[in-house]
Amino acid sequence: MSEIVIDELKQLVRATHLADALMTIDDVRGYNADLAKLLEVAAGRFAKIRLLVDARRLSIQLPEVGRHFDGPDRLLRTPEDRYALVLGSSLAKIQTRRILGNLGDDKRMRMFLLLEEAELWLLGTGSQATT
Repeated sequence: MSEIVIDELKQLVRATHLADALMTIDDVRGYNADLAKLLEVAAGRFAKIRLLVDARRLSIQLPEVGRHFDGPDRLLRTPEDRYALVLGSSLAKIQTRRILGNLGDDKRMRMFLLLEEAELWLLGTGSQATT
């Protein structure tokens, strides 16, 4: 289960995975659809898209399921848009990099282990990214 909201104060979209569970491909498709709707709203309100995905509580997903999550190529529109992904462990980062393939090279996306660092990077006040 996920919660996706627009943070008007910080002008970003927050997607928080709330459950430590394995997702199905249909779950991921539903999540992608919900996220796309709110990103569309955010794009109409803010100068650029800033997406903060907090996946610290999300179980490491099966590769065939993980490949269905939309990456920065589908979620972001302009070179100024940003996507910060917060993961719960180094192992999760390794798996995510493997699943993303070449999409992991997109400079608009960064992976973090700390939520605070991710927010700082999205808001342009920090440059720390755990790689």
